[in-house]
Amino acid sequence: MDNSTSILSHQCLHCMTIFESRNKLFKHLSLCFNDSKRQKDSEEVAKDEEKEDVSTFDLFIIGGRNRGKTLKTCEKLNLGARSEAQEWARVPAYLINNRGSHGTTVLGKKIYAMGGGGIKSNLGTLEVLNTSEIMNSWKVLAPMTVSRHALTAVSTQSGYLFAIGGTTSGNSGYINSEWAQPDKEGNICCDVVEMYDVNKDEWSMRAPMRH
Repeated sequence: MDNSTSILSHQCLHCMTIFESRNKLFKHLSLCFNDSKRQKDSEEVAKDEEKEDVSTFDLFIIGGRNRGKTLKTCEKLNLGARSEAQEWARVPAYLINNRGSHGTTVLGKKIYAMGGGGIKSNLGTLEVLNTSEIMNSWKVLAPMTVSRHALTAVSTQSGYLFAIGGTTSGNSGYINSEWAQPDKEGNICCDVVEMYDVNKDEWSMRAPMRH
């Protein structure tokens, strides 16, 4: 056996360090294993710290209707709690406007509620609830151009909200679809798309849907 073969036989396959003798290799392996284990444990701890804290995950129910009555109440369920400990709790912050069939979306720690059917007519109002505030309450923001219910609300991480489609009462002047005909109650399924800038607190009309 030549020297090169002998040297390679005393190499740590973890850190690839080469030793002159088997005894030195064995002594090294113990230290190398402990260092490797500590590094792995440290990496696993770091990964655990990067995971989101699900103990603060809450599911909200906002407004709605109960046996024909339009509501302004809010409830939440802590999804991070053990299943046997989960229960719905009333949120002290009530909506400013009673609303049902409205659009809701979340951006950061804030919940936005827009449009919907009010007690007497369709709403164009927009409200926001900052869930990170201890004494939180709903606040009024700039209203939409077209009041409507049964709309879809979405948000983007770039700071925009979109109010898409819905049903409005009569032609507001922004309904472009020729097929949009009012029903017996005068409601029209609209093609309107509006965008809200959370930094400027203002709405703008976007390209309408085709159908």
